[in-house]
Order: sequence, then C-alpha cells, then structure tokens
Amino acid sequence: MLATFLTDLFAGRTVQVGAVARLERGELHKALPLLIAWEHQQRITLPGEPLELDSEAAMWGATSLYLAASLAIHRDAGIEMIEELLGAPPPDRTQPAAHYAVDLTFRFLPDLVRLAKSAASDDPLVTRLLEWGRVWPLSSVGMAGVGVVDATPLRTSPLLMRLYVDRILASEDESRLDSEFVERAVAVAVGAHPSLAPKLAARLPTFTLT
Repeated sequence: MLATFLTDLFAGRTVQVGAVARLERGELHKALPLLIAWEHQQRITLPGEPLELDSEAAMWGATSLYLAASLAIHRDAGIEMIEELLGAPPPDRTQPAAHYAVDLTFRFLPDLVRLAKSAASDDPLVTRLLEWGRVWPLSSVGMAGVGVVDATPLRTSPLLMRLYVDRILASEDESRLDSEFVERAVAVAVGAHPSLAPKLAARLPTFTLT
C-alpha cells in the first residue's frame, strides 16, 4: 500500500491506506524509487542548488506519514499502537539534508493534521503530528497549533531558508517570526513591498537590507 499511497499523493489524487500495521520490507523496497523520482522532479523547480538526498531520512518521512494517515483513518487504534507504529527513531534534525529529505512527504503534513483534527483535536495522534510539526519546521509552515519551532538547522542552507521564507510569505504565518534571523530573512524578501504580505509587514521592523 505504501507505493500506491505515494504514487497517488505525488500525483495529487485521493490517497488510500491499508489496515493499521507495520509495513513489510517489500513495501519499503518498492517505495524508495518513487521517492527518488519525486525528488528528481522537485529539484527542477528549486530556487537554488539542491541538497544531496538522504534516502534514509526520506524513507522515514514517507513511512511515518503513511502510518499516521492509516491511524487517522482507523481511529480505534490506542496510544500503544500509535507509539509502536510511529516510534521509529527520527533522522538527525540538526542536518539540513534531513529536513530536505523529510519534506518530500512531510510537506503534506498540514493536510493530514487537518484531517486528524476533524475527528478529534486532542487525541494522541494529533499530539504526535503537532510534535512532528515542531521538529520539522520547513514542512509545517501554516499549520495551526504547532507552537514554537527551532528553524536553526535551516539557516545553514540558503536553499532551505529560501523555501522556508517563501512558505511563510505564502501562508502569512506570523508565528514563524519568532527568531531574529527568520524575521530578518522575511523582511529582506519583502523588501520595499509590504503589500506582498500585509499581515507580516505589520510585525517586521524594516523592509530594507540595512
């Protein structure tokens, strides 16, 4: 089911998930080429030099998103099952390449959160999804209820910072102006045209490079 899920996800079609269960090795094997192909397709549109693909981080993101989607549909799973299926050790979030790879699928995390919240906003699955949003800030821009995030790992990659700022501007997510370096990056991107992001403009101290 994972390969079918990713194929439909990347094509913008309605996705389907199987029963709540661990993924078989064969499913993982079939999914990796799809992630590689998706990354190659995405890098063409990137505003800068892409990072090397961390395939392990990409697979963690894909399997985690799929399992969480399955849990969101099959709401009878208890906290023990949630912890068992979503408890795989995450990639090293201090590495920009991990954020780049995880975002291949976690960019769809806000959609999954909205789905999960529509059934129950305070259950353990939603809590886990919001925790992911805090850990992977690039993927969770515009996602309500995330709280304070640490975008420092994105700072060392001009590409990731550009993507992060673009998403903040597109969603006018004021909550992300919570650190000086992000605030300044957004201000520089807006420049002398605060009408591009009027909600953010009210909170930015300057719109120049000074």
